[in-house]
Amino acid sequence: MPDILIQIQELGPVFLAALVLALFAIMFLTGKIRGLESAIASLRKALDYEKLRGRCPYLTLERDDEEYKLVLTNDSYCYAKNVQVLDAPMVVDVGFQKRLTLRFEPIEMIKPHTSAQLHYKAFDGDLDVTNHDPGKLIHYFPNSGLELTVTCQNMEGDPFREVIVNEKDKFLVRGVKPVEK
Repeated sequence: MPDILIQIQELGPVFLAALVLALFAIMFLTGKIRGLESAIASLRKALDYEKLRGRCPYLTLERDDEEYKLVLTNDSYCYAKNVQVLDAPMVVDVGFQKRLTLRFEPIEMIKPHTSAQLHYKAFDGDLDVTNHDPGKLIHYFPNSGLELTVTCQNMEGDPFREVIVNEKDKFLVRGVKPVEK
């Protein structure tokens, strides 16, 4: 037998039991420390998300069917400034498919938990085909597959890009991402 095993046997059963218990305690604590490291990493990620959420505008789009208008709502805790909806292609079916481009007016600022009406015009190429009430266009074609890209900034001037899609007669936010400068 190796010398170390002979020396361990000479220590006695009580000491051996204590040594095994100490080894199990070390293994248990090591596992707990790894678990704590994982929990701390999760908490850091949640904290980073909350920090971003506190400085990231989150805009949602709703269709007001009574007044035939589109309303952009700031559902975040921070201001959204320099809000611009990029030109959006739209296909309408009027017996044949017609491609139009919607061009939106910029919005200077939307405060947290407030709304602003989107004003837009429809273009066929460079020809403005908007009638006196363009708001009805999206209401007449609710399933047009419209996809809007919205750019804005928070009060610190950090730029963000958001994609809103029209699916199953609802506008859904596909994602909000900071824009690299």
